Order: sequence, then structure tokens, then C-alpha cells
Amino acid sequence: MRMEKGKLRLFAAVLPDEAAVGALACAARELRADSVRGNFVVPDNYHVTLAFIGETERSERAAEALRAVEADAFALTLAGVGKFSRTRGDTYWYGVRRSAALEALYARTQAELTARGFELEARGFRPHVTLARDVIRKSNKEIQAPEIGFKVSAIALMRSDRIDGRLIYSPVEIKELH
Repeated sequence: MRMEKGKLRLFAAVLPDEAAVGALACAARELRADSVRGNFVVPDNYHVTLAFIGETERSERAAEALRAVEADAFALTLAGVGKFSRTRGDTYWYGVRRSAALEALYARTQAELTARGFELEARGFRPHVTLARDVIRKSNKEIQAPEIGFKVSAIALMRSDRIDGRLIYSPVEIKELH
């Protein structure tokens, strides 16, 4: 894949499959129905972040790091809706069940990026799929959040662009797992 020149806003992520995206969108619709307002994530943008790289002109180096990550495919389970409390409105997310395979993939991705000179955020790994930001709810009603399972068979280097006021994530590089 040929990289574009110039600065790109990048992150590495696990992307849920189509069935998982549908289940996540169902939870987001329920949340939206019980919200006064919120900035809801477009279902095509659902992901679990492995590393936030940020603005960089070194997209080829980031892709090189992703290609160097070695890992086996594994099953991942999402379960439970939670929130990060914010003053402007809460950020709601779908949780990720503890997974040694995901934690190892996170560590390998971070190590490969760091080895190529990327300075990454130092906060702990709290895997989740963001459903909405700046949410003000009508009630405290629990959002239905059944377990959602899918196979992680690849990781993606994603770019983030704002197009016509909408945030669009698109793959720059896909690394298949064994």
C-alpha cells in the first residue's frame, strides 16, 4: 500500500466484524433513545484502540511497525456498557472482557511503534469501543449489553480525517494475524 505524504492523524486498532458492529449499533440506538444529546460514533468507526499515534509525517514508519507485529488470531468478547464521566457530558463505551491475547497484542504494537521512535501515551490500557461522547441522559436506565464475540484476525493502522464536519476513520495498513 502506498503512503501519502504530509501529516496524518493515525492510530492502531482492532476492528470488530460486521456482526459485532451491528450489535454495538443496537446498544448505541438504545443509548441514543434515552439521551437528550450526544455525539454518537458512526458504526463504521467502531474500534478498540491499541495505540494512539497522533499527527505524524511518518506514516510509512508506523505501517512498518504494524507489519512487524507478530501474533496469532484470537477470540475477543465485548460485554457491558460503561461510561467515563465528563463535565460536558459522559463518554459511553462497550467494554472488552479481559483477554491475555489482546493485552499481548497491545504490548507488541506499542513496542514496535516505540522502537521506531513514536512517543505514545503513557496511560494504562483500558480496552473499549466508544459508542458516544458528550452524552446527557434522560434517565439512569441500564443499556442492554449482551456479550458480543468476534475473531480478531487482523490489526489496522487507521487514519482519522474530518470531512464535512464528520470524523471518518479509514485503514492505511492492515496486518493479518496468523
